[in-house]
Amino acid sequence: KEIVSVGLPAAITTLLASLANMLLNVLASGYGDLAVAAAGVTKKIDSLPRKVSGGLTQGVLPLIGYNYAAKKYRRMFDVRNYSLRLVLIIMAVFMALFLWQAPNIIRLFIDNDEVVEMGAAFMRIISVCLPMMGINFMIRNTFQAVGMGRQALILSLCRQGLAYVPLLFLFNHLLGLNGLFYAQILADIVSLSIGLYLYRNYKRRIKAEMDLAAGPGQPAEALEN
Repeated sequence: KEIVSVGLPAAITTLLASLANMLLNVLASGYGDLAVAAAGVTKKIDSLPRKVSGGLTQGVLPLIGYNYAAKKYRRMFDVRNYSLRLVLIIMAVFMALFLWQAPNIIRLFIDNDEVVEMGAAFMRIISVCLPMMGINFMIRNTFQAVGMGRQALILSLCRQGLAYVPLLFLFNHLLGLNGLFYAQILADIVSLSIGLYLYRNYKRRIKAEMDLAAGPGQPAEALEN
């Protein structure tokens, strides 16, 4: 039960991402074959920073878990903060690259002026999501590392399912083709807001445990010894 509760959010994230991409292609098909091609190329390019961000935040999961189990909370937060800074730096580099070189990157995959124009617009929209995506992944994997499967599951469901899918339909109706990618921005904002709220509650609980274990009049840093 504990293993499944931790692994399930990652599995659901992968499943929902595939289903969301399928839905995106279905909705984009209403704008013609070129729109589908532009959306497909953009999502393929977007998978690179997504995989890098996911890999970095998952790679640090055992370190967070070991320190949590050993009640080395300050060290656990240091590991988490270092990883988050690294992820944000890398996502900022990708964001700058997407904003600056979007047309040239799209043209590496398909040499069609209309597709390049649409794809470049899509890339610049989704580039805004990259830092938020990195933070979302870090929070979700932190919850997985400390055995908080329910919170991790909530974030997984929200980002690619509960928030994203309805927003795809809404923004497609309101904003047209570009709205399909603006939907991801708002879905990330919603998911990040929920994640920060859950993480703040979790951090308060850990702080209370640290103060309690340190004893009256003793600083929580004494736990590190």
